[in-house]
Amino acid sequence: MLAKKSMLYNNLFLTYSLVIICLIGGFDLYLINYVVSESKSNRISLGEQLGYNANELLKEIENSNKFIVSSMYYDYMLSNDIIYFLNNHSNDYLKNKLDSFSGSNHFTYNGVERFVASAFISNNKVENIIFLSEKLNEVRSFNHDNQIYIEKIENYETVIQKLPELFFSENKLYHVNSINNPDTLVEEGKLIVVYDLSEVNNIVAKYGANYNLCIYDEQYQTAYLPEDKSEEPSKESLLALSDLKEGEEYKIPGNHQSLFKTKFSDELSVITAISMQNLIEAPQIFYSSILLLDLFLIFVSAVILKWKLEKLTRRTDAILEVMEEVKEGNLKVKIPIGDEMDEISYISQNFNEMCSELDRYINKSYLAEINQKKAEMIALQNQINPHFLYNTLECIRMKAVCNGDKDVGKMLYNLSFLFRKQVKDHNFITLESELEYCTRYMEIFKFRYREKFDFKINCPDELLDNEMIKFAIQPLIENYFMHGIKLEETNNFIEINVSKESENIKVIIDDNGKGIPPEKLTQLNESLTGELCRNTANQSIGIINAHARIVGAYGEGYGVQLDNNSKGARVVIMIPCKRGPNV
Repeated sequence: MLAKKSMLYNNLFLTYSLVIICLIGGFDLYLINYVVSESKSNRISLGEQLGYNANELLKEIENSNKFIVSSMYYDYMLSNDIIYFLNNHSNDYLKNKLDSFSGSNHFTYNGVERFVASAFISNNKVENIIFLSEKLNEVRSFNHDNQIYIEKIENYETVIQKLPELFFSENKLYHVNSINNPDTLVEEGKLIVVYDLSEVNNIVAKYGANYNLCIYDEQYQTAYLPEDKSEEPSKESLLALSDLKEGEEYKIPGNHQSLFKTKFSDELSVITAISMQNLIEAPQIFYSSILLLDLFLIFVSAVILKWKLEKLTRRTDAILEVMEEVKEGNLKVKIPIGDEMDEISYISQNFNEMCSELDRYINKSYLAEINQKKAEMIALQNQINPHFLYNTLECIRMKAVCNGDKDVGKMLYNLSFLFRKQVKDHNFITLESELEYCTRYMEIFKFRYREKFDFKINCPDELLDNEMIKFAIQPLIENYFMHGIKLEETNNFIEINVSKESENIKVIIDDNGKGIPPEKLTQLNESLTGELCRNTANQSIGIINAHARIVGAYGEGYGVQLDNNSKGARVVIMIPCKRGPNV
């Protein structure tokens, strides 16, 4: 049995170990997949943020261009000065500027130079302010130092027609705006605001080598690519992006790149290229940490599992050892039960209770057998020539009746009845027979103490046929006549009440005698629950003898209990409710 138990625990250890390893391996796969997924999600989020940052930069430039253009028309003097600047040569413009300023009341002249200076101040990304004169076919370009560069344009009309409103060249963004005469609304030339896009390079550089940025136009041509990014998306990839919504992902076939589109305007869109090639190549320390964590968890799990199984082994060993003791006949041994509330504790507790019940049953049967043999010996001793005694008592009774002494005859009849019951009845009788015996017994004392004693018995008819051990009530009544009756009184009384409580029968004997002193009452009750009630060899028939026979017949929980009522003593007998013999 021990070998089989060891094999069981070894199998449990191996099974649980494999389960733990599988669970940890599954957790590792989940963790790696989660880290890769989170890394991809973060990288995509950063790529989208890169596109949004570039888009915001373009929007900032667009708003700056609108502000610069609208500022031309805030001041009538400024707009007229710009129109005159476009339509006249430099010397004529300077002469007109001096004449206008000298004829005005202003302290400053709000002309082209001031407009250009304000444009540079409004946004630090403004690289150049360029005026195109349609009348003079000239390009007049201003830089940050307010220096002007003038160049003639051949085929002006052709150049103007091909010139888009927005274009890129050498990492610069050109916004082309029309300059209209505020009086006639006729176009007089063009204003080109040139913005430096070096900040886009700085933005892309912050996101690292795995990110790229590209701005393409409506013909799906790359309009802008950062200086340090030589690889650009193919035209096929740009065409595929045309059907995507803003922020949707497009994976380039055969390439570890994902593209995201951010719409800027009808002419331009910003795309972000994200490299996914090294995405699953997590740092070596990550995998080392997972391996160390796995080894630690497996070690801790194995230690805990081994400790638990060894504890179970000790507990089952204890059960087997106790079972061996029980096989040898030792029913007093107990399986130790700890604080664990599990099946083994439940089995151990029930096994201990089973052994205790079996031990009590054996003791009860043994005592009952001894008492039965004692009763049989007494009965045999008392059965010496019983017919002679019956016939003698009957002759005396008939003689008394013939002489007219009916009371003596009745007393002799009751005495003969008691003697016959004591000798002939079995050890277990019905409650009705026991109560009838008590009635005859108390009628004798009623004749003896005429006009001083009376009694009353109350018992439901449905309880009369229940079993009761013989002479369980009579010794308790006899104890009243020996110690409790008050002969100087004329109202001595005993009342017997029988009732059913749950599955038991309670017999209460109340009297109005002397009662029991408290100290003696305590001593007697302790005797009924102690060892005195188990050894009655030297005791006369009485309270302890009756209690011992009831306990021997029915077990613990039944027997006699003493108390005092308001007038005298009270004796309570508790027996099980079960059908009597021959019923």
